[in-house]
Amino acid sequence: MKKIFFSLVLLFVGQVIYAQDLNKLMDNLAKVEGAQRQVMDKAMLSQSIPESQKDKMPDFMSKADSVVAVIVQNCPQDVNDKIQEGITGAETSGIYEPLVTVKKENNRVSILSGKGEDENKDVYICVAGGNAVVFVKLSGKFTIDDLANIVKEQQKDNDN
Repeated sequence: MKKIFFSLVLLFVGQVIYAQDLNKLMDNLAKVEGAQRQVMDKAMLSQSIPESQKDKMPDFMSKADSVVAVIVQNCPQDVNDKIQEGITGAETSGIYEPLVTVKKENNRVSILSGKGEDENKDVYICVAGGNAVVFVKLSGKFTIDDLANIVKEQQKDNDN
């Protein structure tokens, strides 16, 4: 009986730890059929933005060292549910700092930041609506003001 109980505890703890790691959550989302995964480093980011658009980019984007985006247009509902469970687990884990969570009808936007004293932070943005999921990880040296601007920018986009 102790072995069964111990096995169940290990299984539960493993699931909780797994759900709290947003990098693994992104990797699993990228494995879904039809998922698109884009990775851009600082050089690629600066080259991909036309000169005429650079002045319109938010300031925090110039501090991004890399961007990883996973996009699933026709995300199965069970996968979408797992992603949302993982985001919720990460928000309550203490490992990540929830910056904002907005639920509007069947759309949900979550922005989380890795906790830490230094400016090297990963910022995770997950937008799920209908059967589409977009999960973005920004890595860079972001200040508290940058994090506030990321939230403001997302809220501005969400209001439109």
